[in-house]
Amino acid sequence: EYGYWWPNLKESDYTAIGEGAGKGFNMNIPLNVIGNGDNEYMAFWHNLILPVLHEFQAEIILVSAGYDPAIGCPEGEQTVSPACFAHLTKSLLGLNSRVVALMEGGYFLPSLAESAALTLKTLLGDPVPALLKNLGEPNDTAKETISNVQATLAPHWQCFSQFK
Repeated sequence: EYGYWWPNLKESDYTAIGEGAGKGFNMNIPLNVIGNGDNEYMAFWHNLILPVLHEFQAEIILVSAGYDPAIGCPEGEQTVSPACFAHLTKSLLGLNSRVVALMEGGYFLPSLAESAALTLKTLLGDPVPALLKNLGEPNDTAKETISNVQATLAPHWQCFSQFK
């Protein structure tokens, strides 16, 4: 929450984009409020992560599959549905990259189990389930974060060049 919530490090802010030859290759997406859900995560994904992945054209994508933002997880305090994780995973499969998901975290077993299962099923080619509700606009803090990240990375990525 604007640096007052864990891990409250300057290295976690959107301005920490790497140094030297790696400058511009680090992307932090600060979640400045609790309760972000499918709307916000899909907005971050489609406005920040996917454009860079399309431009970078990685041969392999390693996903640190942590489910802390899942509904009910006391650690993440977010409200991302298991179906949303499947949709995020599905979008990676269209990038002509190999995708490896490595289990990381999540502390609410019902959401963790369903989210991990849907991620694996998606990687195996099963159809993704519908989201629980139609996506709407992300909250204002998510919009602010997206704008800040795009502007900060604009000098380094063509996909954000219009935000210079």
